[in-house]
Amino acid sequence: MLAVGTGGGRLVAGSGDGAHLVAVVGARVAAGGDALCEIAVSRVRVGRERFVVSSVGRPLDDEVAAGIRRILQRSCSSALTSASS
Repeated sequence: MLAVGTGGGRLVAGSGDGAHLVAVVGARVAAGGDALCEIAVSRVRVGRERFVVSSVGRPLDDEVAAGIRRILQRSCSSALTSASS
């Protein structure tokens, strides 16, 4: 299971049942809190936005983290372009 969320635990994207819960727990772990299960977190910054990528069971490898960063960069730049139109 994989979740991309905000530092506050809001789910941005995810896969698998329970992605929202993984995003919430991932945000808690990223902030220094305890996890109820084995969860790995990776912090991703895109411009001024900060995201937490959470994975149940095993950490993300560097290629997956880089791919998520590219997707977020494209999404964020598209959103900014649409908002200014």
